[in-house]
Amino acid sequence: MRQPQNMAVLDRSQFLNGVFARKGFSWTAVMMDLERVLPAGVQVTSIEPAITKDGDVNIRLRVSGDRDRAVQLVQNLEKSQRFIAPRLVSESAQKQQNGRAGALPVAAPGAVEFDILSGYNPLPEATASKNRSTQEAAR
Repeated sequence: MRQPQNMAVLDRSQFLNGVFARKGFSWTAVMMDLERVLPAGVQVTSIEPAITKDGDVNIRLRVSGDRDRAVQLVQNLEKSQRFIAPRLVSESAQKQQNGRAGALPVAAPGAVEFDILSGYNPLPEATASKNRSTQEAAR
């Protein structure tokens, strides 16, 4: 495939494989999983998924809110079966705008912005169905 006459086919197949990998990422599943671990008062301001060559999914989350609640989020992520090895990358005081034109932003008391990196483990559909039926049987 690395011969000059085949390079166009190789490039196209790599491009298409990348598109399929991105399309295979379920935003709905991630949002449902975050809903389970996100404490009240913490807002997710951005989610950046990245799929490795091995097919693993890594997620960068940026969240804002009260510091204690944000720490609770990291602890919840650590306990979750879906989020793998979450780690805090950065923390900064959340800036709040004054209502006056030309005023400098000031730090909101107790409010922070966190950048969190984590692996993500989406359960295969067969496993998810099995878990649902097990939970229903337990009721």
